[in-house]
Amino acid sequence: IIIPEGVRTLEPICMRGCSYLTSVQVPQTVTTIGYNCMASCDKLESFTFPDNITGMGYGIFSKCHNLKEVSLPRNITTLPESTFYWCYALTDIEIPESVTKIGDSAFASAGLVSVTLPAGLKSIEDNAFDICSDLCDIRYTDGTECSSQLILKEGLESVGKNAFTRCR
Repeated sequence: IIIPEGVRTLEPICMRGCSYLTSVQVPQTVTTIGYNCMASCDKLESFTFPDNITGMGYGIFSKCHNLKEVSLPRNITTLPESTFYWCYALTDIEIPESVTKIGDSAFASAGLVSVTLPAGLKSIEDNAFDICSDLCDIRYTDGTECSSQLILKEGLESVGKNAFTRCR
């Protein structure tokens, strides 16, 4: 799907369940992506956000089982709940420095092996990385690495219940 230049919003659930959707080209004019916009798009493998995204709904990629690569926008402050819920093929992601909050179940049951967290992260909500059973490499954008134990950075204000339950 090629979204034409000039479109500003991808409404909630606008492409949900498009089981044969393999790619989406989103123009720089898009600033908001609604909840569950591309949820359950089983064949979607990669996605690059436009630079101007200021609003993201929850569950945008929920149950996109073949999603392998995502380039997150560099100006968002919150990664909404269930953004990558059940994205089994997503093994590595870098969360931009601008993000201060990772929402409930944002990566629950994802296939993450490696994640780079922003050094200025303030909040990791309930179940954020729950059942990421292969997650073994956690880094921060400032170079801090967590090899044998989870290091929570100074400045982190809250970690929700089960945030890292059932991880390596």
